[in-house]
Amino acid sequence: MASSQEQPGKVSRGKTIAAVGLITFALAIILTMFFCQSRIQLATQTILNRQKDIQQAWLDKTLDSIRVWQAELVSQARKISSSEMFRLFMADAASLSSSELERLASPDSLHSPDDNLRGLAEQHAYIQDLLKDLTQRRAWSEARIVNAAGQDIVTEEFATPLTENQKMLVQEAVKAGQPVFGPIRQNNKGFALDIADPLFEVMGMTEPQCIGCIILTVPVDRILTTFLTAPGEQNNRILSRIVDKGPDSDNALFMRGNYLQMEPLKERLAERSLPFGERENLAGTGQVYSLGAAPANLNWLMVVETPESFVKSAIESEEFKIYGLGVLASVGIALAFAFAWAILTSRAHKNRARVLEDLNTTISQQKKLLDSVNSSLKAGMVLLNANGYILVCNPAFCKICGVSGEQIDGRPLAEVMRGSACTEILQAMAQMLASGSDSKWLEVELPNEQKEPRLYRVHLMPYESLPGEKLTNGNGCVAIFEDITVFRANAKKRRQREKALLAAFDSAMASADPDLVGQTFKIDSLAVKLADDLKMTDDEKETLRIGAMLTQIGKLFIPRELLHKKGKFTDEEIAQVREATKNADAALGNYDFGLPVQQTLREMNERMDGRGPMGLKGDQISLAGRVLAVANAFIALTNPRSWRDDEGKTIEEALTIIAGDKGFDPKIASALAKMDLAELYKSAKCDSANG
Repeated sequence: MASSQEQPGKVSRGKTIAAVGLITFALAIILTMFFCQSRIQLATQTILNRQKDIQQAWLDKTLDSIRVWQAELVSQARKISSSEMFRLFMADAASLSSSELERLASPDSLHSPDDNLRGLAEQHAYIQDLLKDLTQRRAWSEARIVNAAGQDIVTEEFATPLTENQKMLVQEAVKAGQPVFGPIRQNNKGFALDIADPLFEVMGMTEPQCIGCIILTVPVDRILTTFLTAPGEQNNRILSRIVDKGPDSDNALFMRGNYLQMEPLKERLAERSLPFGERENLAGTGQVYSLGAAPANLNWLMVVETPESFVKSAIESEEFKIYGLGVLASVGIALAFAFAWAILTSRAHKNRARVLEDLNTTISQQKKLLDSVNSSLKAGMVLLNANGYILVCNPAFCKICGVSGEQIDGRPLAEVMRGSACTEILQAMAQMLASGSDSKWLEVELPNEQKEPRLYRVHLMPYESLPGEKLTNGNGCVAIFEDITVFRANAKKRRQREKALLAAFDSAMASADPDLVGQTFKIDSLAVKLADDLKMTDDEKETLRIGAMLTQIGKLFIPRELLHKKGKFTDEEIAQVREATKNADAALGNYDFGLPVQQTLREMNERMDGRGPMGLKGDQISLAGRVLAVANAFIALTNPRSWRDDEGKTIEEALTIIAGDKGFDPKIASALAKMDLAELYKSAKCDSANG
């Protein structure tokens, strides 16, 4: 009787312990996640602050170097502009008329009967030789002295006339009364910039007047390379650029490999500084964390960029560590509670042993599963020296080659790899090492142990020897082998399914409207020709091909009476047509082509002037969308339509209509107009894909 009363109490106590345990575990999870989020925010801010400090230190150092270099140039120019000899000569020359200045520059002036002119000519020759000597000793490209109006007084023989920018520079220097730096420009010898420093009269009754200006043209290739080259340990993380804000455009100077490059920016920068933050890089090719500031008295903006991937990688690494610790803490709490619960609720040592045994079995099974997954994810890897000898490899590579690890180390790749793939890999490795590129991809075919061909994607990366390592010729290559046989087979099946799907759509559209028979093939033919003329990529051409076959899918959602109606549509009918376009887009929305086909079909209806359904305009519309719009319009104009009640426009009429419509891209319309008329006729009038 007593035992029957104790049993319900034990069950109730077990449920209570389990409930309390679950609540404790849930609270532990919540607190752990809150703690992890707080730590991640703190770690993210710390990483960003550290990155900002690194970039700021590099920027400050570079700005200091620019100030020192700028001060040295000004000092060199001042040695001429402040020299009394040059100033006295310019004071005398400033009083001459234009014709007298021309006579002064002539060699005959040294024999002139005019004593004043002859004396100035002798000074002119001496000043010219002195200026030439200074130019050579200072390694300047050119030095000349002009009057306040910008007319040459002292120049080298056969000197070219002042450019408009140099004349503007003289005007700025005369007006400011101090040295002025011009924009960086590129000539046949490299990069250079001009410095204009005013010359003032030696003495006067009032304030000294500006009587001329010295213009120095200084080569800047070496000094700009110094400013833009990051230290070795930061070479991939610090990308320095100088934005030269010229009179007409902003130009970015940067290092590409070991060479200095200058490219114009798409848009001018309005600010003279850039606070640290995430933004698109100056080249417009990706996100970076950048910081920028302008040096004094120079119309530059020094910008330091770090690719977003480096910073995100550091943040993700910290997140992994923090979440890993959080998971371990949660698991520790769970295990501690499980252990306590097992002790409190167990009635015998046998039960506890069975629980631990089951737990150990589960862990062993999970470990085997993880080992199996890890093994399946391993790619073949091998380290080769420059002569093609194997230095080290992993078991997966040995399996690919069908040899054991003891048989492969130190042997040439040609002795262990089956088939002709070895020659392709060694040739690609030699090309990569010779060109200095970061990596190279290729695909090779290797037979497996059953002599069946397997396709592998091989990623080659250069390897430089570290101190203490011994590699033939000092360099080698890491090759990673990834089996893509199944991937290629699936891709082929997918293309076949897409082809069948497109054929089904085309057949359905042709049955809905006889005027659409062969329509998609015509659009496809014309779009591909335009893509070739516009040098579009293979992915863009494939996107156009699939998009062309689906341009008329919206007709399936339009009532047949509207498709065959003659004359203009009413407002209600236009609304039905637009609703059909939305339905067609929704029908394709869940199909993955692996390319932006749906986007291209939507943007085909956009207009360059912004009058399309989504309001996109100009370059906001993808190139594929703009090409498809022109191709679709041309084929529609040159083929019969019920509502238009004709057999289509002539080729010339269609070209005139498209060229005059501001909704189409003028560049693509021009490419269409330049095509051979016979080719256009073939694209417009063919009845099938084969013309």
